[in-house]
Amino acid sequence: MNRMKFPLSCPLWLVAASALLAGCASTHGIEPQTRTPDPAALALVPASPATAVRPVADDAWQALGSPALAGLVQRALSDNPDLAAAAARVRAAGATLLQARSRRLPQLDARLTVERLRESANGLYPPPIGGQWYTLYQPEVTFSYLFDFWGQMAALARSAEAGVAVAAARERDVRRLLGYAVAMQYVALAESVERQELLSRELATFEARQSLLQQRVAAGLTPRSTLAVLRAATEQQRGALAAAGQQVALNRHALAQLTGQGPEATRRFMPSPLPDPAVLVLPSEPTLAALVSRPDVEAARLAITAAAEDIHAARAAFYPSISLSAFAGLSAQDTGDLLTRASRMFGLAPVIDLPLFDGGRRRAGLAAASAGFDAANASYTASLITAAREAADGYAAVEASQTVQQTATAARAEAGLALRLAGERAGAGIGSRETALAAEAELLAARQSETSARAAAWQARLATARALSR
Repeated sequence: MNRMKFPLSCPLWLVAASALLAGCASTHGIEPQTRTPDPAALALVPASPATAVRPVADDAWQALGSPALAGLVQRALSDNPDLAAAAARVRAAGATLLQARSRRLPQLDARLTVERLRESANGLYPPPIGGQWYTLYQPEVTFSYLFDFWGQMAALARSAEAGVAVAAARERDVRRLLGYAVAMQYVALAESVERQELLSRELATFEARQSLLQQRVAAGLTPRSTLAVLRAATEQQRGALAAAGQQVALNRHALAQLTGQGPEATRRFMPSPLPDPAVLVLPSEPTLAALVSRPDVEAARLAITAAAEDIHAARAAFYPSISLSAFAGLSAQDTGDLLTRASRMFGLAPVIDLPLFDGGRRRAGLAAASAGFDAANASYTASLITAAREAADGYAAVEASQTVQQTATAARAEAGLALRLAGERAGAGIGSRETALAAEAELLAARQSETSARAAAWQARLATARALSR
């Protein structure tokens, strides 16, 4: 009985020789040119004693106290296409991870071949074998396995794992930013709606003043030039009201887009009046822990991990790959003979693939992986600096908005006092109705400034909370 014999000592010297020959494809001179930055060394936040600071929640916009806003955010989180795309990228990264892991496992396949062939009459086999048609039936099972001695497949799997974590962090970032985007658009809509209402009332005072002034011009008590000036101001006010109406429509359209709907979905949506911005409490200052825990910063850091594993895999490609394949099956020209012992066939094929000369392909792959690592380091540094700038800008805007809001409130109070005094004088017959209407217009303009200041304060606090949230 013939048995297949395989010289077990042969692979030992082949492995040694292949490892020696692999030196022909050198990695010399190909290294990353940067190191991963230490966030603590970048002076991202003010130097202060370490204190326990509560992190800002990703739903700090709830401080607006609007159930309607909460419904819009929930709608956005379920229907926004950008978030759906981010979730799809997470699933794609998971599939890539499964592919990477599958390369480390044995492969087993079954195949059935039915071959119809004609032997040449002038070939190796003379007639009567040559010149005849034959049918060959060949079922077989094949096995293959790639030995990961140098850790290339393991590195690719770890890189894919990091890729899944990167995609998941980016999805969380999209979710975080989306909630704040809806809230900030809600604030913009609330401001534009209130401003439109105030402009409408202000236009009414201009028209009433114009009517009174026309009577005085007709009586010869006021020159026509004064009436012309007021008419011009009234037309400007009418144009401002039209622009305010347009802004309301644009804000509603933007809100609909964020929630994954068409423009008509929010055409009649009415926001609630904005509360005092101080209800959104922020930490006294940004902290390094808050910045590095942001999803976008975390994604950039995880991308470095993936890039480092890509370098490991690219280096491992310079070493020989050792694989084993085998097959077992049956082969016969007649199906009746297919299950007999004589139809059996077996094969075993160890393979050593030596990377000797490849035109620089492997060096280029390692260079690309090293450059990718440097790019990931740069992206991580940029994400840290961007996070710090956004936080610093937010605190500066919050501080400035508080002053602006205080001055706007004081101006509105003074305008209210002026209106009350003008009304008292008109009621006592020692002041004109036109003066009272002018004072009312000033009050409405002051209320517009106060509305804008309140909205700006909300935008500043929401932007700061977004910069610190995770």
